[in-house]
Amino acid sequence: TMNPLAALDSGTTLSEGNLKATQANLGAIPATMAVTSGKWYWEVRCEQVGSNHLGIGVVDIDNFDCENYVGSDTYGWNIHALSGKKYHDASTVGSNVGSFANGDVMGVAVDVDNDDIWFSENGTWTEGDPAAGTGASHTNLSGTICPAIGSASSSTRWVCNFGQEGTFNGNETAGGNADENGYGDFLNSVPSGFLALCTANLDTPAVIPSE
Repeated sequence: TMNPLAALDSGTTLSEGNLKATQANLGAIPATMAVTSGKWYWEVRCEQVGSNHLGIGVVDIDNFDCENYVGSDTYGWNIHALSGKKYHDASTVGSNVGSFANGDVMGVAVDVDNDDIWFSENGTWTEGDPAAGTGASHTNLSGTICPAIGSASSSTRWVCNFGQEGTFNGNETAGGNADENGYGDFLNSVPSGFLALCTANLDTPAVIPSE
């Protein structure tokens, strides 16, 4: 889910099991799980894009400042949901990939091993092909990677799905798409080789608490 402690810093109200966010101020919210390896997929429904910079992407959670938007510094990589621009270190990266509207469902595929990230709009990848490992929107990810969303303005609303709830609070008809391990209920197809970001897909810890 999204992290309720970080939501306090960004002036955001979380609901629906910490999957829905209503944002009133400048800031960003990371999720509760971060990774240093593997390939991962999740979705975000844009309920209200707002006037400026609803950024959907990832951050290096060890260094990111929740009081700014995703992509505002060297520790964040995003796609701007209103304009389709991509931001890293407060600068645009590459070409604009179009614009997005309220009600659009965006997919995020991250290959942490190769430092790449892709974005989709309503099931269609805006650039490249994550399953083939080509044409990523950002190719310089680093650090401990964590999903994050945030805005540079007020009046934004969005709902995340890390595989728990494919209807986005009843606003979509669930697609019933799982990852290759059988986990998740996603609206759109999970790219081959990518997994839902959930504890079931994490490696078994070497240390057993009961021992």
